[in-house]
Amino acid sequence: MTLEASATLFQVIIPGDQPAADPLGLWQAIPAGTSFATSEAEGVLWRAELPSDPLAASHALQFQAFQGRRLRQALDAAPLMLSRDLDYLRTSPGGPAFGIQMAGSGGALGVLEQASQRAGEGLSFSVLEDLGVSAAVEVFKQFIAQVERTVGQLALVESARGGHRLGMTQVAWSGGVHTWWGPQAGALDASQHNQILAAALATRQDWLHYLSLLTSTVLRVSVVLTLSPFNPLAIWTAWNYIQEILSSIRSRK
Repeated sequence: MTLEASATLFQVIIPGDQPAADPLGLWQAIPAGTSFATSEAEGVLWRAELPSDPLAASHALQFQAFQGRRLRQALDAAPLMLSRDLDYLRTSPGGPAFGIQMAGSGGALGVLEQASQRAGEGLSFSVLEDLGVSAAVEVFKQFIAQVERTVGQLALVESARGGHRLGMTQVAWSGGVHTWWGPQAGALDASQHNQILAAALATRQDWLHYLSLLTSTVLRVSVVLTLSPFNPLAIWTAWNYIQEILSSIRSRK
């Protein structure tokens, strides 16, 4: 059976008007200050709208959970993959010690090769801007602020199927949980709402994991490319390296 997430919305609305994004691509992240965010609830609102057909809704939840598991496995594997790729970069002809163009490999390794080439050319403003380094640094800063807002405030998880509310759960920073159920909520409604709640809380943890992985990747790349810690080129490299890994997972059927 093919799992599909059509006619389904997984959305997280984050306080403030700064740009927001889910680097895993599981939720549509929206700053609360935009016209798309209509909720006046305090805290971070995780909202899922499922198809009206209960079976289709179940398939959508299975697909979301399946994608989440695959992406988390990719994040877990990323440090070992980075070790392999950095070793290749150190020992390959045309690597960082030479500062000359290497044969393009594409994907995550290609990001490291491109950064190595640009580092060898010298970190001029034109070189950095050509790569879009300043934009990557801004995304990095915005993501740090987003994680701080997400973990430091209430989490509100709201579920609906075919436009009818299943339930809403409030999760306090201290871990306290309270749920309000929709009218005539049954066992299936409760099960599907709880799956959405679990997905939201898992994604919140994923963001912390992603930030930790991103920070360690920046530092490791800085060492190999002989850059200062948190050099803009190292940030650009780390962000795009991890995104290439996740992109390869999303593209698999």
